[in-house]
Amino acid sequence: NSAWFGFKAWSETPRSVWMRLEYEDGDHRYIPKLSHDGTNWSPVDPGSFRVDTTGDRRAAEFRLDISPDTLWVSGQERMTSRWYTDWTNLLGGHPDVELSEIGTSTYGKQIRLMDIGSADDANEFVLIISRQHPPEVTGALAVVAFLERLLQEDDLARAFRARYRTLAVPLMNPDGVDDGHWRHNAGGVDLNRDWQAFKQPETRTVSQYFVQTVGDGTVRFAADFHSTQRDVFYTTSRSLETNTPGLIDQWLGDIADALPDYEVRDDPSGVDSPVSKAWFYKQFRATALTYEVGDEQDRERIRAVSRAGAESMMRRLLAVPR
Repeated sequence: NSAWFGFKAWSETPRSVWMRLEYEDGDHRYIPKLSHDGTNWSPVDPGSFRVDTTGDRRAAEFRLDISPDTLWVSGQERMTSRWYTDWTNLLGGHPDVELSEIGTSTYGKQIRLMDIGSADDANEFVLIISRQHPPEVTGALAVVAFLERLLQEDDLARAFRARYRTLAVPLMNPDGVDDGHWRHNAGGVDLNRDWQAFKQPETRTVSQYFVQTVGDGTVRFAADFHSTQRDVFYTTSRSLETNTPGLIDQWLGDIADALPDYEVRDDPSGVDSPVSKAWFYKQFRATALTYEVGDEQDRERIRAVSRAGAESMMRRLLAVPR
């Protein structure tokens, strides 16, 4: 139930108006975000926002101060496929980044992969995906911070790129993102329930590319970035042996040590469901997780946690014997 929204508002004369959002098949979830340029966003004033729970469905009511200047209103920050193209092009200027189109979505949009690393013969891998579910923007913000940390020019990041290849698909569902879908792709399918059947072009393309590229190599770490009501790490049950034993507990512990005031919520489970985490484990015996970020988590905290996770992963994987 991830009802989200987006619209613009303006008035010939400055005035305040109350908006009410009702959802035919969903409940209100996101605190409205406001922007005057479509780039810089801030949440609506808490004193001017309330959720109405008196009906069958949760509705939202909030006040907007509008004027002749356009006001953008959105459930979350606006990160469309065009935003991803611009961002990946920017990172593609780094000498250790290779961008490629590995396939197309249902509507023919690019599925773009970032191949990060400086060693042509690397046979150890990290796999990263995000944005299977369109409204889950805080997960997208986290993956941006994670990948940008891997590309910094410090000794840790350079050493990591010299040994490991990171294959990242930060936008798995471009059709759903651009068309404002609540959860599905253009085929009406939840992509994170299609990692067994692979009936959708997005999951089929990405999974096949990962398998073919990794070949006989080793995937040490794999993460799928999402959003939910609060931060939580959906890991695999500790009874399931990975190719890098103990890594997940070390990784979570490092995040907790780096951010003492941050609650690390670990929720392990099996790998029977048709989600990406389960496929990463069953296909590669990788340390695999779904990294969930709270809808309204402070944006600076998102970056701090994600950077701490990236730094721990690099340190821990560099310590793994070859």
